[in-house]
Amino acid sequence: MKKLFLLLFVLFSVKNSVANGEAPFSIELEAMNIPGAPGIHSYVYGKYENKWLFLAGRTNGLHGMTPATAFPRPFANKMIYVVDHVTNQVWSKNIFNDLTITQADPLRSTNLQGIQVGTKLYICGGYGLDSALGNFVTFPVFTVIDIPGIMNAVVNNTSIAPHIKQVTDSRIQLAGSDLEYMDGFFYLVGGNKFTGIYMPPPMQSNQQYSNSYKKFKITEAGSNISITDYTEYVDTVNLHRRDLNVAPAVKLDGSFYTIIYGGVFKYEADLPFENPVYIDANGYTVDMTFTQKMSQYHTARLSMFDSVSGKMYTTLFGGISLNDYDNGNFIRDTLVPFIDDITLITRNANGTTEEKVLPVKLPGLLGSNAEIITLENIPKYENDVLKFKRLTGRTLVGHFYGGIRATLPNMGPSTANDVIYKVYVTPKTVNIENISGNIPESFGLTQNYPNPFNPLTTINFKIAKAGDVNLKVYDLMGREVKSLFAGFLNAGEYNVKFDAGYLASGIYFYKLTTPGFSDTKKMTLIK
Repeated sequence: MKKLFLLLFVLFSVKNSVANGEAPFSIELEAMNIPGAPGIHSYVYGKYENKWLFLAGRTNGLHGMTPATAFPRPFANKMIYVVDHVTNQVWSKNIFNDLTITQADPLRSTNLQGIQVGTKLYICGGYGLDSALGNFVTFPVFTVIDIPGIMNAVVNNTSIAPHIKQVTDSRIQLAGSDLEYMDGFFYLVGGNKFTGIYMPPPMQSNQQYSNSYKKFKITEAGSNISITDYTEYVDTVNLHRRDLNVAPAVKLDGSFYTIIYGGVFKYEADLPFENPVYIDANGYTVDMTFTQKMSQYHTARLSMFDSVSGKMYTTLFGGISLNDYDNGNFIRDTLVPFIDDITLITRNANGTTEEKVLPVKLPGLLGSNAEIITLENIPKYENDVLKFKRLTGRTLVGHFYGGIRATLPNMGPSTANDVIYKVYVTPKTVNIENISGNIPESFGLTQNYPNPFNPLTTINFKIAKAGDVNLKVYDLMGREVKSLFAGFLNAGEYNVKFDAGYLASGIYFYKLTTPGFSDTKKMTLIK
């Protein structure tokens, strides 16, 4: 939910803090059409084999800014959809045909939270019409859905009721939150509770932030479910967030954690948060060393982990942002516009974080309340983070689905996006060659040749023992400008071709790092 800004906006340039150098991969989007697939946003989804399941959300654009136009009832999605993205077939059913009103109302709400674990979809909260009260509420309902069972029911036009379990619990009565799963526990992060019709700030008196994340388990016994092992972590300053980006993440030791990027609104200003929060099994930490510039509202995101370098890549697709990006500069806009930029946020193994705006743009002002639905056959961890080092060549990793399509950056008409985009990731490879069948007696890094060079040069190095190898290029300020290689190599003698055509003339350093060996040499680029 985006707030209304009626006053003049402030527009000024922010110094570019984008990480130097190329991104380690490129992203491509390819439009596809599935006739009958719904245009929706703020929904929940599940997947099984080649099919997607969609519930709840809205079929119009950004909510209105008056009580009469905020959430018109006809645009609340009351259908359950099954979409086969291979055969392009679509099936649907009205949830009120099989469920009681009490059961169905929460499943046509908006900004609810959902996550798939195995073949079950777990859903909680959401803001929408309570038919019995005749008013809008945030629902205190937790739902568990058997995905294959309910898909078969929709496809075969049988009752969906046997495949749904629900429990009422006020502790999960939130909207605009995010639901994650780690090590047997659910994490309900941020969010708020609206009571009554939505009122935009500053008239908003019916809103209560959770100021917390909640950790719990779901226990199932027959047709009953319950919330157990419940703990709440309250921080009225740093967790005062809703409509946030919450990304699953992996550490170098293989353990899981969760990253909060963005979210709204700050106490002192009606603006997004810019400092990330990291949550793991032991608690949470706030990162005050990094300031996020782009895509602070919930948007489509793709998570990938490099198991060699320890880099955690979170790619955010458009959405609503405190800054726009133009010719290498961040342009701060307190109206918080819709953008078409795709941003990569990299958390390094040493805990530092970098932000880079990718050269590719979305085909429109898209991304807000959309999702990236990853493919089932892509190498990934249990928390849906892709295994970056297992990607080879141009790879279809998933689909960009739904969300809001805006016509203008600020306060223009908008609709629910009804175009699906295939998402391709291509890791950037370097021309590396084993130049000898001999196994060297020691590690070594030789001087590049030619040197000085423009723009091509060759770097030779020796690996005496098989293991993980990193070869990187840095500028005079110590900033990484290119990762020439990061991966496993057998013992041998290698050379790498380096094309510095995208860099400015100057002095650069290249560094070889392996377990037990490290060396750095200088090279000069003259154009």
